[in-house]
Amino acid sequence: MPGRATTKLLIVDDQTIFRDMLVEWLAARDGIEIVGAFSTTNEASQTLATRDVDVLLLDVGLPGESGLAFLRRLAPGRPKRVVLVTAHEEPWVLEQAVSSRAHAIVMKGAPLSDLATAIDRVVAGETFYCRRTAELLRRHAARREPAAELTSREREILALVARGATSREIADALGIREKTVQNHRANLMQKLDIHDVASLTRFALAHGLVTATGS
Repeated sequence: MPGRATTKLLIVDDQTIFRDMLVEWLAARDGIEIVGAFSTTNEASQTLATRDVDVLLLDVGLPGESGLAFLRRLAPGRPKRVVLVTAHEEPWVLEQAVSSRAHAIVMKGAPLSDLATAIDRVVAGETFYCRRTAELLRRHAARREPAAELTSREREILALVARGATSREIADALGIREKTVQNHRANLMQKLDIHDVASLTRFALAHGLVTATGS
């Protein structure tokens, strides 16, 4: 009987130890060929342009272009399937991943057996979400797209926060009181259920409110 077809797999993760661990673990599995392991989407793009890739293992938080932004610009069929591997539990990250053609989502805190299952499922044409991902998606399934809940002023302020501006600098730029800026910041954080600047910045980048270069 013919053996199982080889699955060509590409890994993109900027955490060197985690990436190397995945390469070693996956290379030891039958039917897996690692065609590349990179820390940025630019490096991965070159391989995707020249090699057939069955499964892309992709992190969200990458230097330069985020994994979510990369997902949105991938050409159909290159790669054939995408498994998102992430530590981010923000609902908007997961919702964006699902809408941006991630076929499986596995949290970095999940057991390796979940990642093995995810690869097998997507190769078979199915989808897979680890238990934690499924729980978070169910919890927020009824919620609206969070960016749509923001007013135009809140979107302006969020973009400026993501660029590193202080409340005083935002007030000066928009010609409003600093207290008003602080109120808007509190409101948008409550609407998005995001309570730190780093997560606000990731949200703004993922939703196109600001670019990675700050424009």
